[in-house]
Amino acid sequence: MRKMIFILLLLHVITGCDKKDDNKKDKPFTEKITSLFKKKIETEFTDSLAVEKFLSVHPEFKSQQVKIHKFYSRRNYQLAWSDKGEFLPQADMFVNLVRDYSTDGLDTFPDNNISQKLKDTKEARKPHREEVSAMRKDLDMLLTASFFQYSRKIWRGNVDPQNDNMEWFIDRKKIKFGKTLDIILADKENEDPFKDFSPLHKEYYQLKALLIRYKKMESAGGWAKVSLGSTEKLQKGDTSATVITLRKRLHAEGDLSTLTNDSMFDADVETAVKKFQRRNGLKEDGIVAGETIKEMNVSIQERINQIIVNMERWRWVPDKISNNYIWVNIPEFRLHVIENGKEAWGMNVIVGKAATYTPIFNDEIEYIVMSPTWNVPETIKRDELVPSVKKDSDFLARQNMEVLVSNKPVDPQSIDWNNLSEKDLRKMSFRQKPGSGNALGHVKFLFPNEFDVYLHDTPEGHLFSQAERDFSHGCIRIQEPQKFAEYLLKNDPSWTKEKISRAMHNGQEQFIKLKKKTPVYIVYFTAWMDKKGQANFREDLYKHDEKLAKAFFEN
Repeated sequence: MRKMIFILLLLHVITGCDKKDDNKKDKPFTEKITSLFKKKIETEFTDSLAVEKFLSVHPEFKSQQVKIHKFYSRRNYQLAWSDKGEFLPQADMFVNLVRDYSTDGLDTFPDNNISQKLKDTKEARKPHREEVSAMRKDLDMLLTASFFQYSRKIWRGNVDPQNDNMEWFIDRKKIKFGKTLDIILADKENEDPFKDFSPLHKEYYQLKALLIRYKKMESAGGWAKVSLGSTEKLQKGDTSATVITLRKRLHAEGDLSTLTNDSMFDADVETAVKKFQRRNGLKEDGIVAGETIKEMNVSIQERINQIIVNMERWRWVPDKISNNYIWVNIPEFRLHVIENGKEAWGMNVIVGKAATYTPIFNDEIEYIVMSPTWNVPETIKRDELVPSVKKDSDFLARQNMEVLVSNKPVDPQSIDWNNLSEKDLRKMSFRQKPGSGNALGHVKFLFPNEFDVYLHDTPEGHLFSQAERDFSHGCIRIQEPQKFAEYLLKNDPSWTKEKISRAMHNGQEQFIKLKKKTPVYIVYFTAWMDKKGQANFREDLYKHDEKLAKAFFEN
């Protein structure tokens, strides 16, 4: 009886609709019935219990439980990766991403045979059968869970720099994974919506391409060590069987374009050695010895790990950086001025020693101080300055310094330096007056921060000629301070080049508040691709690579 009532109601609905559209050609009755039933199954749904069951079968996705529930709840548990029984192109795109996860430096990822499951579900081709619908629902949740897991690892990082104590204090990127997936799945126009919504920088993809290249080199055997034997060095004009090995080593990374078995250290080899030295931040003298031979004998596997570690750091960098900012790379000993997303110019810098390392963080430059005084930090006061005064009573006068007790200037001669109590030392501070010998030089650039680190000039300009420039107590000394001051004040017509120079050298401390703050990022990258497409590597100055590698590969 109920079936009969349902059919009569159905006929009433159909004929009622037909009466409202008399001008249109009538469709056969059976076609209308089929159309209604088809519409009923076009949209498929799962539910919260099915999600819980899925998670119990796949505990590897338990950490994504909240995201998965929120994602499906927001869409009323409608399936996401298919439409009308057909999978979206994004399903295949994502499966390809998962298949190639090793190119992102990840050795393990729970792909759960996702590629085969997608293939099997597609080939079933039975959209009206419950078991195929169940397959599609299960695969939908697997794709979603895998996306959350994959995107967290690839787009945000395999290691948490804060929780894992990586000494990285740059603002972390924030990603709304569920909404991002919604946008990706809704994008029907883009050939690769995953790439467009991937919050990673071009530098990451450059390293990814480099990783693929170096893994191919590893598969081909990598490179042999270069042994000098009893020879102290190799240089242009030398003849040795070792030069044949050297040629192979230089050819492996592309520094030497043509490979021969010539044992002569000729001009081509010298040019290739200089290119290698430049890429590795070494003195470009064309001589194979010391640091050059050390870097040449870094294994291919170590270089691969170095690339992977630096790719991980790029996952931490916020996806949105200002178009104009300052970028200081500690291991490179270099400051880069970025305008409209591209490097405008740069300069060499001096960074902190390993014992007094320069921290990794970001901030905004707010002030310029012309002809600055230098307030001696507590550690330098105790460890260096007071011992120097004890040895030499004229030390303070020569350094143009004054001593203060309870913030009041006192005569250094009135102090019994050899019998200072701890209480006396706590009350004491030192200040160096402006001048050519001031430790901060003629100008400093402030971005107030918890580390008390800033950029400044230096009277020790000769140190910029050194290949490795880790000489400071943590602050960053810059090579071209006046040019940098002119750059920061370029939009202030009241500060001409001549006025800036006078203020820097007049001996009167002057604070200038910038009209517009400039973002500054102090970072730590030991591997990157330069503007010429050359792979660059640097020494792990503070052993941050070593620490990150341990955490990364354990994860």
